[in-house]
Amino acid sequence: MKRVAAIVLCAAFGGGAFAGPAGAAEGPSGARPGEPAPAPAAAPPADPYAGLPRVVATAVRELEAACRAEEGTLRWDPRTVYAVVEVSPDGRPDYLIDTHDLACDDGGYTPWIGSDGFRYIVFVSTGPDRWTRAFDRPARIFEIVAPKGGRPRIEVLSHAAHCTRPNPERYQRCEQTFEWRRGKLRKVHEEWFTG
Repeated sequence: MKRVAAIVLCAAFGGGAFAGPAGAAEGPSGARPGEPAPAPAAAPPADPYAGLPRVVATAVRELEAACRAEEGTLRWDPRTVYAVVEVSPDGRPDYLIDTHDLACDDGGYTPWIGSDGFRYIVFVSTGPDRWTRAFDRPARIFEIVAPKGGRPRIEVLSHAAHCTRPNPERYQRCEQTFEWRRGKLRKVHEEWFTG
């Protein structure tokens, strides 16, 4: 108890918890003789959006704003929140934002997670330094498959609300396959998930 009071008093009057006697000499670095110099101040964090196309950075900022709207704080690692992928066969980088790697701390609700899965956002290149948001919705399972010698495709397990085939058995999910064809991400296959 006395130690806590001493720390509070020292802090209140400008001394640290381990402040020496008044007038103790300090070196030019702020350390007293015989003590190591304090660590230099940390450099400001690098821009997490550096090197990202503007549309991809804007999408991450939109997710940040959605988290703040829920009174949360977005935590993400720029090394894992997006991936360079190949969806179009033009040889230019396409981008995937996988919200599994985003955390909305302290908020009561995480806006990109729901009963239909995590949100996935895919940007496909449409020319030099141009991308379009080709896919932006939740899915239970999301995978980009690049078969040897074939077109890359996106395979998803979707909630029934995103399925378009007739559903007489009232299945809850469907499997869908998308391919980039003639400048657009097109659904090329859909079947109800019975498993």
